[in-house]
Amino acid sequence: GLTVVPRDSAFRSLTSDRRFTVTFVGRTARQKAPEVFVEMVNRLGADGDAMRFILHGDGDMSNWIDDIIRNEGLVERIERRSSRVPVDDTLAETDLLVVTSHNEGLTLTTLEAISHGVPVISTDVGAQSDIIPSRGLVPRNVHLAVAGLADKVRWLAGDETAREHLWRDEREAEKRLLA
Repeated sequence: GLTVVPRDSAFRSLTSDRRFTVTFVGRTARQKAPEVFVEMVNRLGADGDAMRFILHGDGDMSNWIDDIIRNEGLVERIERRSSRVPVDDTLAETDLLVVTSHNEGLTLTTLEAISHGVPVISTDVGAQSDIIPSRGLVPRNVHLAVAGLADKVRWLAGDETAREHLWRDEREAEKRLLA
């Protein structure tokens, strides 16, 4: 019943002509914790200056998330996208997907990202660990998640080999799951 079909996907390598792009895709709802993504961007500080951030999604918390982005002075750093933009288009521009959920099963966005050649880091919730190895997971506690995700973004933005290995391990886990 999954809507993602395994295809011959290739790792999305970073090219020198664009900035490293970190993305959140999901409903702006309590369960998905988009505020953790915003605070992660804030926590990155100057390390995030060379990166691009996209927060893609709509929901009952959209106005509150936009207020946080504005109040934290991150309007120029975080590009907001609504569901009118196809997720495929966003993933085609993404180098790393961040899943910030408080409560989850296995996110469809994880499978979609991997299918697009994009590795995923995530809070350790639900079945995310069935796909994402421990080096790509952080505790779901908000404060630990913000700090842990920021550390992983720094690490993977600076280590293309580690980013590719993470994706390859996730891709293999995805194939096993979908088989």
